[in-house]
Amino acid sequence: NEAFQYKLLTQNCTGVSNARNAGLKIATKDYVWFVDGDDMLPKGVLSFLHSIILKTHPDLIEGGYLPVNEDAKTFALDYEFREINTKKNSGGSAWTMIVKRNFLLENHILFQEELAYGEDYLWTFLVNSLVKNKIFVSEIYGYRKSLNSAMRSNTKSKAIRRCQDMIALAEHYRNYGIKYELDVKKRIAMSIQSVLFNSIIFRLDKESVKNFLSEMKKKQLYPYPIMWEHIIPNTSLSHTLINYFTLMFPIEPVFW
Repeated sequence: NEAFQYKLLTQNCTGVSNARNAGLKIATKDYVWFVDGDDMLPKGVLSFLHSIILKTHPDLIEGGYLPVNEDAKTFALDYEFREINTKKNSGGSAWTMIVKRNFLLENHILFQEELAYGEDYLWTFLVNSLVKNKIFVSEIYGYRKSLNSAMRSNTKSKAIRRCQDMIALAEHYRNYGIKYELDVKKRIAMSIQSVLFNSIIFRLDKESVKNFLSEMKKKQLYPYPIMWEHIIPNTSLSHTLINYFTLMFPIEPVFW
């Protein structure tokens, strides 16, 4: 029986991070799961997760996800849910994590509401870095693929906003790294690489690129140390080429 009680909180639309933080504030139970409104949960998943919680009380349950067509009405799996030994494809998204509420509150882990892009990256990084007791499970979530989603409808104005948010994200990584003594060098590099990728892909104007470069230098985010470990080939040819290409990113002329 998957009947459950719920509270409906209605507020002005101020972004997904604000909505998630507001939900966390009014939550009263032991665990939270931030599910996006247009995605789908397979039948029986709540009972499965509840059984794990009753048995082991982990700080974190992390599962994989499967893509669901935009016009799908139901989402069914052809296998039973199960615990596994290694991390599945979680994609760095909050909706693949079921987290103990007190763990989030005690460590002051909230979503950064000023970020329109990348808020999930920071949140999931902090959860994974600070959590002590986690369990991995098979696919438990259906991510709806939409051609009109915010991440797919790219424009130059959105690319500029994404670059601005990636610079702010790099600052957050640095601040949390200092606060919790975490190694955040790779995370900062990835954020700055995102600024460079967006500058190149969307052919941003010279003035915007100049401003990004100046801001990152001022905040001592650029140049960053070359990440030599990126040259280790991956199984994917495209990832290997990207790894070699990003070795140039700490060098200023790449911007131009």
